[in-house]
Amino acid sequence: MNWSPFFWKTSSPRAVAVAVLVLTSNVLAQAPPSAATAPPAASPKVWDTFSFLVVLDTSASMNDEPQSEGKARWRGTKLDEVKRQIGDFLNRVPNETTIALYAFDEVLTTGPRITVLKEADRKQLVDYVDGLPARGKQTKLWDSLAQVLEVGREQATRQPGRQVRVLLYTDMQDNDPAGPKPAEVLARFKDVLREQVRLSYVSVDFTLKKEVRQLLESSHVSVGNAVQPEDMMPLVASFQVAVEQPVAGASVQFADQSLGLVREQFFDFGDGSPYARAKSPAHVYARPGRYVARQAIVGFNGERVVASRQVTVLPRPLPVAAFATSAQQIEVGQPLLAANLSKHYESCQWDFGDANVSTQPHVVHHYSKPGKQLLRLTVKNHRGDQSEKAVEVLVTPPSHSKPVAEMLLPSKPVEPGAPVRIADRSQGQVTRWSWRVNGKDVSDQRDLEFAFEPGAHSIELAVEGPGGTSTASHELAVAAIERPQAAFELGMDSAVVGDVLKLFDTSTGAERAEWVASVKTAEGDREVARVSARPDLSRQPSITLSTAGEWTIVQSVSGPGGTATAQKQLHVSATVTAPQARPTLETKASRGPTLAVLRNRSLGTVLRTVAVVNNAPPIEAPGAADLNVPLAVGDNHIQFTVYGPPNVEPSTQQLSHFQPGPLPWWRRHFAWLTLAIVTPIALATHAVRRRSIRRDRAREACLSGVLAIRHRDESQFHEHRLPEDDSTFRFDLDELTSAELHRDIDPDTWEATTTLEIQRESQLFSESLPPHQTRRVGEWVVCYSPD
Repeated sequence: MNWSPFFWKTSSPRAVAVAVLVLTSNVLAQAPPSAATAPPAASPKVWDTFSFLVVLDTSASMNDEPQSEGKARWRGTKLDEVKRQIGDFLNRVPNETTIALYAFDEVLTTGPRITVLKEADRKQLVDYVDGLPARGKQTKLWDSLAQVLEVGREQATRQPGRQVRVLLYTDMQDNDPAGPKPAEVLARFKDVLREQVRLSYVSVDFTLKKEVRQLLESSHVSVGNAVQPEDMMPLVASFQVAVEQPVAGASVQFADQSLGLVREQFFDFGDGSPYARAKSPAHVYARPGRYVARQAIVGFNGERVVASRQVTVLPRPLPVAAFATSAQQIEVGQPLLAANLSKHYESCQWDFGDANVSTQPHVVHHYSKPGKQLLRLTVKNHRGDQSEKAVEVLVTPPSHSKPVAEMLLPSKPVEPGAPVRIADRSQGQVTRWSWRVNGKDVSDQRDLEFAFEPGAHSIELAVEGPGGTSTASHELAVAAIERPQAAFELGMDSAVVGDVLKLFDTSTGAERAEWVASVKTAEGDREVARVSARPDLSRQPSITLSTAGEWTIVQSVSGPGGTATAQKQLHVSATVTAPQARPTLETKASRGPTLAVLRNRSLGTVLRTVAVVNNAPPIEAPGAADLNVPLAVGDNHIQFTVYGPPNVEPSTQQLSHFQPGPLPWWRRHFAWLTLAIVTPIALATHAVRRRSIRRDRAREACLSGVLAIRHRDESQFHEHRLPEDDSTFRFDLDELTSAELHRDIDPDTWEATTTLEIQRESQLFSESLPPHQTRRVGEWVVCYSPD
């Protein structure tokens, strides 16, 4: 089994009930056992099964300092180190842990009872422990411990399944000669110290007699210098499957029910698919069969526990067609409702018998002709398996039932002034229709065709038949189309005869624009020019000013929303002005030779424009027109000249532009060349490394040594010599029981895990076997001893 390390925090809050018992002279013996603990608070499932009893010795000897610095790892009194360790324990319990503190001194003192939600609550508990003094004169150690263990036994008896953890902090200086002996106390509670109640003595480097240590360890009491919450929580792997026998192709939910502080968790579904790192994952088994799903959890102390469950996946069932109808005899035009009740299907098709079909799960159909019709439903699954069911429906001629008026409005926005069709969808027998729009009669046809103006309209349909009359009404909103706005700019503020005037169209909402230029004379206004803006003219037409006077230029624009006009005035004098060259070069970002646009923004009287690029043949254009000039790779020098009347000097301006050349072939294909060279080298190196890792992993995964196994009722072990060239060893325990021992290597940490699985009829037992340790797997006792 391949488990990669993955660290995650526990998602749900933990809660635990902790009682601190402080032992002093002649006090604990007087306190009733029920006062030693507080009722546990409501908590989640994991911490609900545990209680912590922390016992602190506050006798006078706890004020002593160690005899020498080499006998202890701390500076100060014994009580100082004990308080530090208890404070560290309280600081490490999870949030929402319920902690109840009780102090036994000359009188019973109840400490704070707090649910840890924030650091201020936790600090209050630590401060309380720090303030406890050591004032006792006589320590009734073993008598007090007996009462605490009695409290633990009562909790375990009152709530079966509850685990009680007792932490004992003392220097073991018992000066009560009348009290019970250690062996008597431990023997009295040996029945509970093995299972539900576990005692841990935190020695804190105190001097402990050898015979006392041997007595504690032989009585199932753990001895250590320090303890943390995660050390007290047993790690139990457990999970449930939502469906015991799922169907192939369906999603199966796995529910985590593990206990303890879990650092990382994995699921192996047993079908060869990648393992999941989720706490409660869902999985889809593609094929039927029996699979063994395993859950592996790792605690914060490195302990690893595995649980397994057998999942039986059933084949996907065949589709079964079934449906129910609202009636088997209906009239023409009445709705027939059919509800799909089929099972195990993915697609369906209805055949109504009148050349109409549907692929919807549930349908409503109207028959237009009387007669017998065969309603058929066909369902299929993804493999192509199908099932059919058919029912005969009798369609009778319509009776004189009251019609129901209904209409179908257009789904798209209505264009003002355009004819719109509104269809009749009335049910029942109808002989007469009447349409009204905004309270006015507009049509008596079955369907309405009408042109609506912008605004809100009320549409009403009245139908009449042998069974009576019915009406239906709807509201229809028609949005107005934006009217075009005429606007344009003149290319110059003042002009003389012979100038070329450019018009720049800035109108909006228009599809076409036209300009009419007229001059005011003695006889009146005389039209002298007319131009239109079309896409091929880029909406920037030009007018040659041929007559002196007051010019009026009127722009007319038209579009779907109507028409609009705008006008401007321009004074044209008879004096000729010298031309002024004002070119601008417009280029697009590119490499290599290209064609650029030389915009002519010259002023004055311009009759001809000439451009020379790199001493090439000149490019000419009449008036102040724009020029298309070719640009070569490298530096381009452009001489731009505009010419006016013969007696006026021309105007010239120089332009420069650098045009980059195309990239060389090796720069264009540098990435592909690098990839073609580096990729084979990297793939070859990776293949050699993977081959070496697989070879080393296979060698490490081989089993070796001896597997000893016996039934729990037997006393003699049966030894099996393991093969040294395979990672799996299978053998039979009896006629009904088979076993399999396999060894797995973690690909990241190279940690080896040896797992024994025992299959007895329908039961599967699985357990991880640490080297040279005896474990119980189901009804068998096993010990694995590798070479």
